Amino acid sequence: MFRVFVIMRQLHELLWYLTAALALQAARGIRGELRRALEATEALTRSPADALVDLDTERHREYVNALLLRTSEAIRAGIRARSWTAEAPTSSAPA
Repeated sequence: MFRVFVIMRQLHELLWYLTAALALQAARGIRGELRRALEATEALTRSPADALVDLDTERHREYVNALLLRTSEAIRAGIRARSWTAEAPTSSAPA
């Protein structure tokens, strides 16, 4: 029972991260992939206990983590773009 609890906790943590990522505007380019990962993770939470014990949680976490890293990169790219735009001169320099 305790082994299943640890696995279920990990799956729910991933669900939280995926749900948060889906709410971000910067993730619009990979929303389909995030949604599929969310659905796959939700399906795993409905698995019987004996199947959860045999689940390769590390492999699933790596799959989700790759998507979350891409989301993070998209956010940072957007921040850098806004930062650069804010620093760009708005008028021509004096001659």
